[in-house]
Amino acid sequence: MKIVIFMNLILLGFIFGCSGQDKVISQEEFLSHFKSSLVEQGVEVEQRAESKSNVIKDKTVIPFAVSPSEKHPDGISVFVFDSSKEAKKAMREAQISVTTETRVREYRNKNIVVFYYMNDIILPKYEKEVEKAVKSLK
Repeated sequence: MKIVIFMNLILLGFIFGCSGQDKVISQEEFLSHFKSSLVEQGVEVEQRAESKSNVIKDKTVIPFAVSPSEKHPDGISVFVFDSSKEAKKAMREAQISVTTETRVREYRNKNIVVFYYMNDIILPKYEKEVEKAVKSLK
């Protein structure tokens, strides 16, 4: 009897331990939090119209312009996946083609992937702010 109870406790522990591993963040929740986090950090950001992406084949991208009042604003591309496993795989397989004058940083939070394209490779303008905005939502 003690063995049966012990085995059931192990099984329950395994079930509860695994159940929260692939929680997803909703698109609306992430975008709202992402924009407000950047604004709170003093970063000017503007969401642009969604489109199909070349970076991640046939996936819809949600683009942002960072400091849109500048002549050449930095760009952010947000991708939302059904699971963190899909997001991780997409980051590995992403086809990023940029010029030598553009730096790219990749960020992931659960099922969200964000690419930050910096048009000025000398000044790392908002890397910390973007990373904080991506990672702060749990």
